[in-house]
Amino acid sequence: RILLVAIILMLGLAGSVAAQDVTTPEIPPSLEAQMTGLENITEIIRGLETETPVAHAFPTRAEVRQYIADQYREQLSPELARRA
Repeated sequence: RILLVAIILMLGLAGSVAAQDVTTPEIPPSLEAQMTGLENITEIIRGLETETPVAHAFPTRAEVRQYIADQYREQLSPELARRA
């Protein structure tokens, strides 16, 4: 069930992030700021420092589809896949 919920969330994110299949979507400045804020908070909570800058990128719709298909193949038994 956890995998199914994760897949549903990823599909929702993929649909809302971009309808682009070829190019990497540009990250809006507000989202970039949120991601940077999360990095900073994580550093503080864990007592760590970033050694190298973290690259922010979103997968394309095609990449998300491929990732989900790969996860299904790797994690679902044939019997469970038939029931799903």
